[in-house]
Amino acid sequence: MTELRDAVWRAIQSWAVADGELDIELRASEVDTALDALAQDRRADDWQPIETAPEDRLVMVWASPRDDLPGFVTIAQWNEWAGWCVDELRDTTHWRPLPKGPGG
Repeated sequence: MTELRDAVWRAIQSWAVADGELDIELRASEVDTALDALAQDRRADDWQPIETAPEDRLVMVWASPRDDLPGFVTIAQWNEWAGWCVDELRDTTHWRPLPKGPGG
């Protein structure tokens, strides 16, 4: 992400040279906002620690292996009494948003 941000800054600086009336501070703010949104979208596709999962919707969770039992991915929703309970034997350690269905 740092490389992308640096490349965008170089582009902004070249615009400022080409167009003396360009408000570089305003453009920089817009670019930073766009880059932050891009980074957030990329993180949405990554597995994240279960402590950061939203408790108001269904999400995919990773149930970690235990003893001779394999780990697995399933869909779960937070329960105030049981937490991210997928079974009695495994702990959930990570989550990610549900993928979009067919057609978006």
